[in-house]
Amino acid sequence: MDTIFFLEGNMGIFDKQQKQPLIASYKMRGKKIVCPYCGSDKFEVRDVLLNTTAMTFLGFDWANKTASAMICTNCSRIEWYFNQPEFSND
Repeated sequence: MDTIFFLEGNMGIFDKQQKQPLIASYKMRGKKIVCPYCGSDKFEVRDVLLNTTAMTFLGFDWANKTASAMICTNCSRIEWYFNQPEFSND
């Protein structure tokens, strides 16, 4: 089974100040993204490393691709997108 890691930048190890998550509305290919569970349009986005067994075995985890995990701020549902979503002003 493949492993998934959430990338948090420098994760505050050397930062004295933790960054607040950016909560916003997003769109993908011109269409506004809404939570299919609760209908909210506010998400926190995190980059997620998509590890594969072969790359992990060879020690090349850093070379795996990333995806965007969008976490609904209302119900905590996670939506996955391979392409980076765009900010929405709507």
